Amino acid sequence: MAGLVVSQVTKKFGTFEALSNVSLEIASGHLACLLGPSGCGKTTLLRIVAGLETPSNGEVYMDGQALSGIPAHRREFGMVFQSLALFPHLSVAENIAYPLTIRGASRAQRASRVGEMLELVRLKGLGARRIHQLSGGQRQRVAIARGLALNPKLFLLDEPLSALDAKLREHMQVELRMLQQRLSVTTILVTHDQREAMTLADHVIVMDQGKAQQSGPPLTIYRRPANSFVAGFIGKTNLIPCHRQGNKLKLLGSEIQADLVAALDSGDCRDLLLSVRPEHVKICAANEGEFAGTVRFVRDLGSGVEISVTIDAVDIRSSQPAGTTLQTGVQVGISFEFPNCNLLMP
Repeated sequence: MAGLVVSQVTKKFGTFEALSNVSLEIASGHLACLLGPSGCGKTTLLRIVAGLETPSNGEVYMDGQALSGIPAHRREFGMVFQSLALFPHLSVAENIAYPLTIRGASRAQRASRVGEMLELVRLKGLGARRIHQLSGGQRQRVAIARGLALNPKLFLLDEPLSALDAKLREHMQVELRMLQQRLSVTTILVTHDQREAMTLADHVIVMDQGKAQQSGPPLTIYRRPANSFVAGFIGKTNLIPCHRQGNKLKLLGSEIQADLVAALDSGDCRDLLLSVRPEHVKICAANEGEFAGTVRFVRDLGSGVEISVTIDAVDIRSSQPAGTTLQTGVQVGISFEFPNCNLLMP
């Protein structure tokens, strides 16, 4: 299972610590997403892996080889920048051939590889065009083709889809994932979009304040978040204050068995948060369920209905099937699917 290993990497810019003791592993052939809000350190980590920044401490390994001291242009990595960084004065073919040119490939080698790349990204016949003559999606494909032209050991993408409109972005997500799977190239994608990470990744690293908060398969992180930040950043959730006393859990003015909820080693901490995904909130008749509340807001999204219910001065969001009809101000009962909920430290 050779691949990329980041071992205890710290990066300081003066007194500011952008990364703090980050460690992670990405298996060969997998696509991993560095996911987090702006300023969390994900791009800094990507640049360290690429060789564009030097870590203050720690090491990066690729297929067992330490990368310290190896300059970026010798790492055999491909990279797509957020700005794409395409050369407007060069044609599509010349842009794709650029990394081959600076490495001394012959004209015949360049032409052959550019032809392969154009076909791979479905731009065959467009090699002579200039960058300004392309659509946003086509420019994206050119940048991806240029990054893959050298058949890289590792493919790095820094929020490459962020400038695209929503529909084109979804289309390019699918294309990128299919291309990555076809080539089996180890890939790291930086994004702040949790839906993009869930759509594309084999492995997600959730980052905040320069630290890797949780790392693992996207569904594992969604279903069993490590802390309240991860629970709130990956998808939507209700974070409900609660108090554990013995085997009892007090929340929303009621009391339940604590062992109904996914276990948490909270030590001596008794004041906790219960994370409940909206799809695990069930709405029933007013005289049923563990809790009673009042419908505060209803939003019909076509594919489903979002309902907000106020219980004990706390707003609880619920996802209901399409066609659900409820009016604001109505009294309802609420039940949680406790085995799918998580107790988290505040």
